[in-house]
Amino acid sequence: MPETKRFEIKGKCILFREQRYCIHSNKVKEKQGHHEVKNPHSSRARNTHCTATIHLRLEHQRLSLIREKFIALFWDGHSPASALHVFEDELYLNTTNEQELLEILADRAYNPGYDYIAKLF
Repeated sequence: MPETKRFEIKGKCILFREQRYCIHSNKVKEKQGHHEVKNPHSSRARNTHCTATIHLRLEHQRLSLIREKFIALFWDGHSPASALHVFEDELYLNTTNEQELLEILADRAYNPGYDYIAKLF
């Protein structure tokens, strides 16, 4: 359920944490209660006891090391686009498997977007 306080976990500052459940789960159907629906055979009304959940967590992390790498690339004469390309190539070479690479490329704490790099430039 929603927890919007700040939590300190392993030196990281957690800004937001929440767990969501599938609309077809038993937990959601219990919260909705027993109310009369217009179409009782619709797929939304069914309780299929789905166990799918998603845990959302927003952390505050410092990007100082990554920032220093990009500043060094800018001093070497790179533009924001070429600096991002060189940085992502380095990520490709340093990862051991494809799953780890996908996780790193999707995480903005390790692979910042072009807007961040352009503003840093």
